[in-house]
Amino acid sequence: MPRVPQIINVVEVDASAGFEGRVPVKAHLILRGDDAFKLRTALAGMSAEDAERGIRGYWAKTNSWIDPDAGSWAYDEQGAVLRMSVTGTMKLDWEGDDVAGRSLDIIGAGFTPPAEYRRPKEQDQAAPWVTEYPAFRCWATAIRLPMPTDRWQWDYRAKPVDLTMGGVTYWRVADLRDGVIRTVMSRRFDVPEISAEDAEEVNRQLPTFDNKISRVFEVGAGRPSGMHATRSAPPFQEDTDWMNPAAPCGARR
Repeated sequence: MPRVPQIINVVEVDASAGFEGRVPVKAHLILRGDDAFKLRTALAGMSAEDAERGIRGYWAKTNSWIDPDAGSWAYDEQGAVLRMSVTGTMKLDWEGDDVAGRSLDIIGAGFTPPAEYRRPKEQDQAAPWVTEYPAFRCWATAIRLPMPTDRWQWDYRAKPVDLTMGGVTYWRVADLRDGVIRTVMSRRFDVPEISAEDAEEVNRQLPTFDNKISRVFEVGAGRPSGMHATRSAPPFQEDTDWMNPAAPCGARR
């Protein structure tokens, strides 16, 4: 099975100033392998100004919720790892108000369930199914939240996930402490193909697949928190090196 992600998306948001207006955001895209080398070659052939402009344009096109102000890139020759980064602003889509409390869907913290395995009747129903092996992708999000008040404190919904279905491992952890919600999730294809029996088992499991979007929300001050302090330490730190192959993108197996 693949040991390190080919793609890592990292988003860091500072919403500590409140619920209104645009807030600072940093975003990083980490790539490994041939795609990383090709992109590095293209960026290295540009002037610094053109490369920076191209990176900002890439984010504006692929992540339109970010308004990028500056872009940068770095390449690790030994690991063949590229990092493209932007800093800018974004508008968070808060729901609720001061009376009912606020809530927010967490970017990059909810799984899309696999598609149901079905073939036309005239095809061989016993044939194996090809997967996207060795695809391995990781998402990490950190949001610094507005300060709690005398009335409200923060809680979240993002159940831990460590599930293998049809040769694919889904993994997620979350943590809320010191005013920062952090989530990491990954999807890893472990085998090149699965049997027809494995595909049927996936179909049976689909109704119970956790496809809920992770969410952070205000609850009454003093109320017992549902998911706080479930980990001994945050899943990652502000200075985590996401180019390092040991970056926290899944259970070590």
